[in-house]
Amino acid sequence: MKPSEPVREQIRRMWLFSELTDTELDMVAQIAMRRQHERGKVIMRQNDLEDTDLYCVLKGHLKVTACDARGDELLINLLHPGDLIGEISFLDGGARSATVTVLDRCELLAIRRGDFGRVLATHPRIGEKLLTAMASVVRRLTDRAGDSAFLDVRGRLAKRLIELSELIGTSLDAQRVVLKVKLSQQELGDMVQATRESVNKCLRELAKNGLIERLGGRIVIVDRERLRALVAAA
Repeated sequence: MKPSEPVREQIRRMWLFSELTDTELDMVAQIAMRRQHERGKVIMRQNDLEDTDLYCVLKGHLKVTACDARGDELLINLLHPGDLIGEISFLDGGARSATVTVLDRCELLAIRRGDFGRVLATHPRIGEKLLTAMASVVRRLTDRAGDSAFLDVRGRLAKRLIELSELIGTSLDAQRVVLKVKLSQQELGDMVQATRESVNKCLRELAKNGLIERLGGRIVIVDRERLRALVAAA
């Protein structure tokens, strides 16, 4: 039976499969399985060698964390609809590089590595197209590394807040955008490679200047254009 159009289009929006044709997307859709998870569910754990499946986020939000050598947990990223989970282990068969936990009820598409390997064996051109998609991700990672080198904490925080407003933001009015997920100062610090104290200082400064505000524990972006100007001037 031919996969439904919605599943094909959902997979098309995933960066790893963005270069595939409709026919190739149908092949991937045929091996994808829908799964639903409640808040608090751990989808994968750091260093796990057993699970090498790929997950596509259809609904909900998840957090990506990792532990350092001392055992301290660091927030690496937030995932939202359209993101992929576990692509590194899916591609190389190695251990999970991070832990992923559900923040609110979510729906995922799961693709088993073994099933995908059989698709690649008969259609190797798909693998070539995955390399093209991966190159774009490397470019984004290079850009982020540049942020760490050339932007100060305030600039990195402002840029990350702009990104979060576009990814997990909801408009309150013509100007203000509230982040759907509550983030602590420590979590923001982890995301921009800064201390909690530095982030606290920058947040107070941004609030004082009318760029952000708080609403029920969530951050509200009041003026994204001024935040962008701040990043450009950093």
